Amino acid sequence: MSLKQVVTGKSYALLTLARMCRFLVNWREVWNCHRRNLPIPSLIFRRGFTVHHDPFSDPRELFYEIFARKAYRQFVFPPAKGVMVDIGANIGMVDLDFISSSNQLTIHAYEPNPTTYRTLVRNIAENNFSQRVITFREAVGRKKCNTKLWINVPSILSTTNSQNPCVGRESDFPDARREDVPMIGLDDVVNRIESGEVALLKIDAEGAEADILEGAQPSTLNRVRQVVLEYHLSASLDMLERCTKVLKSAGFICVTRLPNMLYATRPGT
Repeated sequence: MSLKQVVTGKSYALLTLARMCRFLVNWREVWNCHRRNLPIPSLIFRRGFTVHHDPFSDPRELFYEIFARKAYRQFVFPPAKGVMVDIGANIGMVDLDFISSSNQLTIHAYEPNPTTYRTLVRNIAENNFSQRVITFREAVGRKKCNTKLWINVPSILSTTNSQNPCVGRESDFPDARREDVPMIGLDDVVNRIESGEVALLKIDAEGAEADILEGAQPSTLNRVRQVVLEYHLSASLDMLERCTKVLKSAGFICVTRLPNMLYATRPGT
């Protein structure tokens, strides 16, 4: 290992430690487990909530993406009220980040993976946000139907995309299998909202993001004010192009400021 690699590694470690100190009450315990490659404890945030996780979730990766990188906040306006929709809610870390910042916001959170969904419900309930975060154990895709979902794999690989090259390989995930789950379209998601308007639509569907947008009626997209979306080129090389085309046709201004992240806002927002 070169001197440059050593210095870079130490700098990154110090940055990681600084981020843990900034956000976490139990940063010492988390840091020690992280350094020794031991199981990470639940994350206790200074903002007053705790994030539990399960064997298929990596809290460090989620912590980096959501809090350190601020991937879902940087280039949109976090809504202070109204309804936010979270498609691909995972264990609820994004939801806890947003809901803890406003006492007038409501979130509809969608997570089809049974194991991950149980952790999501636990995190919402134990942090006393069940009245404002409504959870749905459904996948969201192009249309309403039953589909199959990869489970018993890391939650970031749990997908309805049967062509995902990262799952199903016995050598990597011997317990991986596909389970039947209900799927609905974005039209159904938005129609469930009493006010009829989405303040922020967040999508992280592990390869289904273009299908979700392409399956929606223009009238549905017109009810959405902002979109933050993580796109997956492993599912389709033209994923970004497809998502951008739909959103621009619906009147959004689209930017891609961070790797694999697409941000769309209405003019004048």
